Amino acid sequence: MKIRPVLADTGRPAGSAVHLLNAGWTATMALPLPIGGWTLPDQALTVFVDAPWDQLNKLHMLVIELIDDEGKPAYFTPGPSNDGPEARIQHQVVVPPVPGAPNGTPGTTTVFLDMPMGTLWIAGPGHRYIWRITTGDVSEEIGFWVQAPPQSPVIGTPGSMQTPGQ
Repeated sequence: MKIRPVLADTGRPAGSAVHLLNAGWTATMALPLPIGGWTLPDQALTVFVDAPWDQLNKLHMLVIELIDDEGKPAYFTPGPSNDGPEARIQHQVVVPPVPGAPNGTPGTTTVFLDMPMGTLWIAGPGHRYIWRITTGDVSEEIGFWVQAPPQSPVIGTPGSMQTPGQ
């Protein structure tokens, strides 16, 4: 088995293919949550699963989890202090044979996960986060850096401290 994850801003399945927008990014920005903690902008994780001939039409369990660069889990909102579960998904997948292909031809299938902004809870920016995908003894990762949002500019001298629009 081979696993090939791809990150994108958004996407949608299209039969045996996947349409992705802004695929392949490696950095994003954290956004504060009103309940505390941080979240991530919209993201779509697509996992291409390749299987050799002898593994086609068999049930395979994928474990998909989001961890930070220290191995700590991310969570689904509302986060760990509000009983939000760890960002860990178990998904069963069957890789079908390629229609009309001769015996021995490997197959591919896709798993598409759409995570709108606010779905994931992270401790904060300034970390690298890693999607780890595992099936059996095969594991693959795709990581991305999370930076802090830009600060609003301060206009005036330190004594007047006005922000734009005031």
